Amino acid sequence: EEITEPAVCALRHLTSRHPESESAQNVVRNGYGLPVIVKLLNPPSRWPLIKAVIGLIRNLALCPANAAPLREHGAIHLLVRLLFKAFQDTQRQRSSVATNGSQPPGAYADGVRMEEIVEGTVGALHILAKEEYNRQVIRSQNVIPIFVQLLFYNDIENIQRVAAGVLCELAVDKEVAEMIEAEGATAPLTELLNSANEGVATYAAAVLFKMSEDKSMDYKKRFSSELTTLPVFRDDSMWNNGELGIGPDLQDILSPEQAYEGLYGQGPASVHSSHGGRAFQQGT
Repeated sequence: EEITEPAVCALRHLTSRHPESESAQNVVRNGYGLPVIVKLLNPPSRWPLIKAVIGLIRNLALCPANAAPLREHGAIHLLVRLLFKAFQDTQRQRSSVATNGSQPPGAYADGVRMEEIVEGTVGALHILAKEEYNRQVIRSQNVIPIFVQLLFYNDIENIQRVAAGVLCELAVDKEVAEMIEAEGATAPLTELLNSANEGVATYAAAVLFKMSEDKSMDYKKRFSSELTTLPVFRDDSMWNNGELGIGPDLQDILSPEQAYEGLYGQGPASVHSSHGGRAFQQGT
């Protein structure tokens, strides 16, 4: 791993946030790198290497041509397995904190904070979920309840953002939107509309709208009216329907002066946690 981890980190830097990054994402696939990289998510890889591999897979998934091969090599299954493990560890830690009344130190393994693994795996699944068949596979993994529970992680904004983001992609399918609603997502998503983080608030709004698509037009208009009273949604550069998957129906019921350009056109600079442990950075 003294060789493998730096090599994976180098590939992670090469596949994100520069003019040739898409070319690099293709070169990794054409060089038969995907099965090798995905395999590194398995034991005996330790958490620092796994964390780097998760970031690399997220970057590789940005290339549409990599979506199917990553799935075929088992990336979704392994990411979900890691998410379950890390989520359970963080939940145990939080339960212990609630019992003892102390400040959460975070759940660590090999110097890696498990919240970083949660954030990283959900972020990678968010990108992978942009492809239709990938969404079906993710849905079949019984992971939607975890995504909804992550919306309550008020102390880690980045986790809320990636959780709302993956739900936004999954909710494209009406049946999944109903599943998300059935898991009790309406209350936390409504609360996140007030988030100071534009990404969190916008993803939350998009999921809520997709959940409301089978509701009456009066309901949609009330939702639209409430949405436009929030400061973050008065910004003309707030929306980008290409990235967030917000369709023309939402545009129709929002006020005419609202534009849909700008937000997340290039995606977030990085996904990281500043709450302890080493930063989970995907591009730098």
